[in-house]
Amino acid sequence: MYARAFSRALVQPARSIHTSRVIQAPASSVPSASQGGFRVKLGAFLVGAAAASFGGYYRLEQDVWKSSEAIEDAVLGLQGDMIATQKALQARITKLEARLDAVEKK
Repeated sequence: MYARAFSRALVQPARSIHTSRVIQAPASSVPSASQGGFRVKLGAFLVGAAAASFGGYYRLEQDVWKSSEAIEDAVLGLQGDMIATQKALQARITKLEARLDAVEKK
């Protein structure tokens, strides 16, 4: 039953609405494609590209600053570790040299 009603709706053309008076917009208010449509689209594209470029530059700059700070912190940490290790090795070398001198004197 529903299939028959549905198939009739698909076969029958839709009714068009007719009015006694044709309503049209004034010709001067409707922009035509030749009145600068390309320039408007190009201008909008360039504004969007500029905004995206500035946003991308700002984000890239922030990423570079953060990564350089992280690298600097890591290098400073390694420097401290190396200085401590070097002092410990120097102390061991001094002790070994003292023991070597003691052994050579015997």
